[in-house]
Amino acid sequence: AGAGDAVLVEPRPMVRARDSLLHARLALPVAWRVHAWCSSTNHREIAPLCASNVSCTNMDASHPNITAKWRKYRADRGWWIPRSWFNDLVFSRSFWAAPAFTAPHLLLFQVDAVFCPSPTVPLDAWVAQPYGFVGAPWGVDQTNHSDAGSTCRAVHAAVLRYHKERRSRPAEMAPPIRCVGNSGLSLWRRATVLRALHLLANTTELRSLKPAGPLRGFDVWFSAVANGPLRRTWAQGDESAALPLEAEAEKFSVEMVYAGSFTPVGVHNPFPYLSAARLAELGQRCPPLEEIKRQPGVCAASKAECDKRADAARRGSVRTLLGRAWRGRGPLSLLRSLPVAAKIFVLDLLLCAVLCCACAYMVASRDDFD
Repeated sequence: AGAGDAVLVEPRPMVRARDSLLHARLALPVAWRVHAWCSSTNHREIAPLCASNVSCTNMDASHPNITAKWRKYRADRGWWIPRSWFNDLVFSRSFWAAPAFTAPHLLLFQVDAVFCPSPTVPLDAWVAQPYGFVGAPWGVDQTNHSDAGSTCRAVHAAVLRYHKERRSRPAEMAPPIRCVGNSGLSLWRRATVLRALHLLANTTELRSLKPAGPLRGFDVWFSAVANGPLRRTWAQGDESAALPLEAEAEKFSVEMVYAGSFTPVGVHNPFPYLSAARLAELGQRCPPLEEIKRQPGVCAASKAECDKRADAARRGSVRTLLGRAWRGRGPLSLLRSLPVAAKIFVLDLLLCAVLCCACAYMVASRDDFD
């Protein structure tokens, strides 16, 4: 049987982190080790598991810059905490080469992901495949969700930029882009990821594939790299750089797309994306799916409704941030508490106000002189 390291990276005080770890331990094969990358904030909650069958890493000690980043948002923004800290972590070689990981494969899962009993293609079969990365595919689903298409377009555009910069021959650009996949529940070959990060840090080959803009998410960036630079070694026989076809990856993890008639290894919050009929079938085949709804911060409504709630939460968070700062130590404290972009905007407004006052004074002085 195959073995690997299953990892939940969660430094935030998410109330379901402990339940997610227990679920993973019970659902995964015994040969798999379950790891919790946590912080001092939630370590006490999962400490009993750390003493038994879960390996725990306190990121306050191993990656203090990562935990400091999410704490900057936590106090005033509630559950609306940007996940840029997660991308910072997985873009670092120190994570993938951590001594705690001993197996070739890493299985990443989030608190809004669950594992299904009796999957059509079991996890051990996926480990035996040569793929460098498997995650839920992005694609147009039954609700014609636009985010999926935009993600695929971002990957496709990035790969085209790469080939244009290298002046690749048409044969090197085939076959078509494989739009795989989301990292919320994903399987990674560590050696392939470390090779990609080495190219990013030590060569100019990925100059056109910088992790910024549409590629700022690690999974989107790696998909572009696997479809571009790593595809050349894939074509030369190194199949560990390969990605599965979308229809095949769907049998590993479901999020935006579900064709039905099979049980995936797991599911990553599909509620905003799938139709009611698809969700009903998926729920019958994967009963733990309902547990996702119990996680605070998880939206189980339509994508439009989820976006509406997120916008309201962001507006409320900004109002709370401003109100607390103003009631605390006055305008100076308010300015210090704002993000850098907001500080620049406020300073620009102040500068414009000063210039307007100066111009008005000069005009008034000239009128008095006349």
